Amino acid sequence: MQRRAWELAAPERGRIVEESVTLPEAGAVLVEAEWGAVSPGSELLVYRGRVPRSMRLDDSLAALDGGVRYPLRYGYILTGRVSFCGPGVDSDVWLGRRVFTFHPHATHAVVSPDSLLPIPDGIDPMHAPLYANVETALTLHWDASILVGEAVLVTGLGIVGTLVTALAAGSGAGLVVAVEPDADRRAWASAFLRAGGHRSPGTVVELVGSLDEAAEVVAAAPGAYRGTYEGFDVAFEVTGVPSVLDGVLERLAFGGRVVVGSWYGEGTSDLHLGGRFHRSRVRIVSSQVSTLPPPVAGRVDRDRRTRIAWTLLERLDANDLPRREVPFGDLPALFAELASGVRPEPWIAVRY
Repeated sequence: MQRRAWELAAPERGRIVEESVTLPEAGAVLVEAEWGAVSPGSELLVYRGRVPRSMRLDDSLAALDGGVRYPLRYGYILTGRVSFCGPGVDSDVWLGRRVFTFHPHATHAVVSPDSLLPIPDGIDPMHAPLYANVETALTLHWDASILVGEAVLVTGLGIVGTLVTALAAGSGAGLVVAVEPDADRRAWASAFLRAGGHRSPGTVVELVGSLDEAAEVVAAAPGAYRGTYEGFDVAFEVTGVPSVLDGVLERLAFGGRVVVGSWYGEGTSDLHLGGRFHRSRVRIVSSQVSTLPPPVAGRVDRDRRTRIAWTLLERLDANDLPRREVPFGDLPALFAELASGVRPEPWIAVRY
């Protein structure tokens, strides 16, 4: 059979290739793609070649268990229907089933059933690719361990930042402030948060354009947020811009923590650790969805996290999230546009 796949011949040289693929052998299935999504942060880093050549892309995923070598296929959000089962696969369970898989962009995927997540009946197939983003936001939230009444800062209102803001607003936090310089993204996030009612009673949510504005909001809040250093108790850094982290550290309260969900690739930033940081006992926490956060790892496994993420996605009204649909064949033009600096809608859906 023939399939088409998105491939990087070299940094910033993307193309759609057509190739012959044999039908699955024993223990594998064929998935015909229906919908996918582009994660602009991590995928643009790979597209530009700004990732360490020595690192593996993701050794927890079979489709991405390799280093940065060209030609390179990268992407990890694909949904579709199982159209063929190889010998030894229970076709009564899998044949015809809609599934999610962490697989590079392609019209067909030959994978093991172990790498498939069945899409629950209550999920719109068009929305199912958002599973990856919800799972990431949930993992970041667990790493933060937000307490009732805390002041929360979120930097970046891409799709993950918007979902993190929604989870924080519904966690019992006293104040949630999200920073996003792009006015359109602030408006989109605001409409989504209002439409979904994603906040606990008494939680104040503010969307602002800069860290200075965020500092003004928390300074004007009730005295509960003032102490040795007034500021935010917890922050999420999800802009993908390394220089933002230093500014976030300056806005943390004594004993605060920042969860870094961004992947900076080869990007670096000067952190000023000799002043306020030295005396404020703040913590920098790295978070990555490939592993479970230490606060919950002893009692939550991947299957349970998967069930929780699907439940959260079902509760969200994804129709309120701004979506840009891109035909699969237009991926070369899309990535060239992203590399030029254009900021699209947070959710980029790939239609097969």
